[in-house]
Amino acid sequence: MTGAALLRCLLLASLALTLVAAKKELKLLNVLSANKFYVPDYDYPTAELQVPSNLTYKYFIENALDVPNSVKMHLYNLGVHLRNMYGDYLGSIYVDEIIRMQTTEYPASIIAGELINAGLWPPVEPQIWKDDLPWQPVPFVYTPAIEDTVLLGSLCSNFEYETHKILKNHLNLTTQQTEVIDYIRTKGHVNVKNPIHVSLLYLVLQNSIEINKRHPDWVKQIFPGDALLNVTLTAYELLSKTTVQKRLNGGSLLKHIIKESKERIKGTLHHSRKINVFSGDDRNLAGVLSILNISMFDLPSPGAALIFELFEEDGNHFFKINYYTGSSNDTIPYKLEGCDLFCPVENFTDLVADYLPENELSLCGSLVYKPPGMDDDSEPDGASTLSASLTFLSVFVVLTFNMLSDLVGLFYVADYSSDSLISMNINIKEKNSILESYEFATEAMKVTHAVAQNRFPNMFLFGAASSAYQIEGAYNSSEKGMNVWDYWTHTNPDLILDKSNADDACKSFYKYPDDIALLKNLGANAYRISLSWSRILPDGMSNFVSLEGVRYYNDLINTMILSGITPVVTIHQGDIPMKLQMMGGWTNPNMTEYFKGFARVAYSYFGDRVKYWITINDPWTLCNMQFGDAMRPVYSDSGVGNYLCGHHVLIAHAKAYRLYREEFQWLQNGKVGISIGTNWFEPADSTSLDDLEASEISYQFANYWFLNPLLGEKGDYPDIMREQITVDSQLQFFKQSRLPVFTDEEIQLVKFSLDFLGIGFFTTYEVKAKPIDLDSFYEYDSVLSKPSLESDMESIWLVYDEVQGAFDIKNTPDNFRKLLQKINEDYILPPVYITANGYADLGEIVDYDRAKYHYDHINAMFASMGNGVDIRGYFAWSLMDSFEWQDGYRKRFGLYGVDFGDDDRPRVEKVSVGVLKNIFETKVIPDEMNLALSV
Repeated sequence: MTGAALLRCLLLASLALTLVAAKKELKLLNVLSANKFYVPDYDYPTAELQVPSNLTYKYFIENALDVPNSVKMHLYNLGVHLRNMYGDYLGSIYVDEIIRMQTTEYPASIIAGELINAGLWPPVEPQIWKDDLPWQPVPFVYTPAIEDTVLLGSLCSNFEYETHKILKNHLNLTTQQTEVIDYIRTKGHVNVKNPIHVSLLYLVLQNSIEINKRHPDWVKQIFPGDALLNVTLTAYELLSKTTVQKRLNGGSLLKHIIKESKERIKGTLHHSRKINVFSGDDRNLAGVLSILNISMFDLPSPGAALIFELFEEDGNHFFKINYYTGSSNDTIPYKLEGCDLFCPVENFTDLVADYLPENELSLCGSLVYKPPGMDDDSEPDGASTLSASLTFLSVFVVLTFNMLSDLVGLFYVADYSSDSLISMNINIKEKNSILESYEFATEAMKVTHAVAQNRFPNMFLFGAASSAYQIEGAYNSSEKGMNVWDYWTHTNPDLILDKSNADDACKSFYKYPDDIALLKNLGANAYRISLSWSRILPDGMSNFVSLEGVRYYNDLINTMILSGITPVVTIHQGDIPMKLQMMGGWTNPNMTEYFKGFARVAYSYFGDRVKYWITINDPWTLCNMQFGDAMRPVYSDSGVGNYLCGHHVLIAHAKAYRLYREEFQWLQNGKVGISIGTNWFEPADSTSLDDLEASEISYQFANYWFLNPLLGEKGDYPDIMREQITVDSQLQFFKQSRLPVFTDEEIQLVKFSLDFLGIGFFTTYEVKAKPIDLDSFYEYDSVLSKPSLESDMESIWLVYDEVQGAFDIKNTPDNFRKLLQKINEDYILPPVYITANGYADLGEIVDYDRAKYHYDHINAMFASMGNGVDIRGYFAWSLMDSFEWQDGYRKRFGLYGVDFGDDDRPRVEKVSVGVLKNIFETKVIPDEMNLALSV
């Protein structure tokens, strides 16, 4: 070989070594996948898609069987694509440490992750779609949604504030976008107001194609096509427009990817780790793209993914970003503005630095959210967050698929007439249009099918209830204001049977973790609490919010969620601030606005986690306790004040409901109802026509006073109630009826202003007629001459049958069933929750009577469900013994006893806990009531 030839060989060898040395080596993969499941009930595979006016229905993903095979294949193929692209890097031998799958505990995210892994590590058998897919046992990190600071699977208050500000002040729509929105509103009668609403409609339509749903004719004019798509893409921009939104949508995830990559560079990441897969949603994907300043030209398909490749070359490290479309096997490389295709890690970090959150725990702080209308132009004050509070928590225990479906959900109207199990006593053709206005009607099918199998459905809420004033204590904590019961019990202790008060009560303000432990022991999956108005708004008005009060309820709600307990929150239960009572309380028409302000504060601070709201508890008791015969002789205004109270309570409830619907529901996706106290009535003498008439009048006054304006055809008080009070008012020389009159606007405001109905039931009363004696009517000292509820009803309520316990609570389950059936026949009911049902005694720990009471009433409730009453939950009153208003501590309803003589207020389990625990946990009522003597 000549010298020249040798030199040429050496040069070629040197060049080859240089090329090998210069080759970039893949060091780590980070994959963000988008999973989108929008799946209707399979019972109606050929039904035409019906688009509800409020765009809030949904079908919850529970397992892999709920997902169409076409969607499964998209996600499975992502795993296959990753295997094909990076098989040499990943290697053919699976070990646990190679892959880390990050997802929230949402079923959809978990299912998506499992499908991706099935493609990455192929099954040893042909793939079949069932729950136990035969794939490699890839370890998952199922981060609870409420603890997730990477994918942020739930929205939070900061995000709500930012998005509301954008929609209110910076919504610049094109002419075409405005025309699309107007078309949907006028032709489809769908209540869309902005591009985000339109995007939800688009996603419903897009995903309905997967299961061959027919679209209505009006839809065919705008879908498929670019018009609806362009508005939808605008919605993604609106959800990632500000710095705060971008931090929430994708910044936390990018921070995590950078952190893991730098650990690999430093050598501190596990040496076997090769890939991280984040099973997120399209909101995460859109958020990251927005941070990277990459425009979206189409919506991501299920299985679409951003792939972050970390390369090393000569000691330098680079990111390369690829986008896998999901709809095909195409992979698109992205070149970032200000960087090469291979972007140095430090350069990349600098480019996104503004969007990386410093502290994920305070990222979604509820306390920085300013309600709409309050200083909308200012930025949230991060310093006002509670440093130790996980205020970003936002979870609904009935788990949803992903964020965008959280905003809209799905509802495909079923052909109810084809299902013989549905509501035998309802004429569907006449009532279907109203039924569609209620929430989660698809879930009614699940309820019906479960009942047909002689068990409660899995999503049925079983729990206990309590109220703030009755259990919290801490009546004079630093910021809390005085409420009416603080004042009454201190100034007139004789009003209370045992002259007690609730200054300390059960001390739940300090012992709430113990209370949640009691619920866990009970087997409950829900807890109904109430908010103390004066603890949150000491003066009753929303100009000053007590952070101490907010902190307490944040801690209580967060503890519930972390324990798997669904919070059901009553905004007001009997304890208005004394400053408002001095202004007339509920007789003052301005109370409707004061209450609306309180509701706004509650939604703003707690709505990211609370998905069941009850505006007001038991208006009958509220109004008759504060203004009726119950407070004689000191505060009674029966026959006038209680009717004004009831009127204003209904309007206040409706305003709070409409507020949530218009400003909060589209993002928080909660539901708002009201809890109505009810009783059953029997004539004292079944052969007496007067007693029969009196029992019907009592039923109408007690039960339909509030139900009729909400659910009645006229939207007004019952006819018999208006007639009775009008006649009595004339006899008493009033110029007009003591019962207020609704305006046309108020009727429309109140009518059907509920997503669900809460029903409280305790007992049955015998009724004896008390007709007016005109000979004595005009005597000065005649009770009948004075306005009162009792005289208007012309009835006397007696304790039903023989006394079974210490008080007037009787075990009458058959009458409970009759009540539910009658209400269901008289009205078109939304979903129903039994919000209070309980038995009172003197505090016996071996409480056989209470155990039998609950067992019998749950049986009666279940029978009503079989007869078509759509019941979704049952709450025993009450969790523990507490202060029972005028009865003080003598009347005990608790499933757990409380020793009020001990300063520590220890709780003790009663026998009835064992009976309820069995039903709550198994969702089945045993044939016989087995008492668990665990005390």
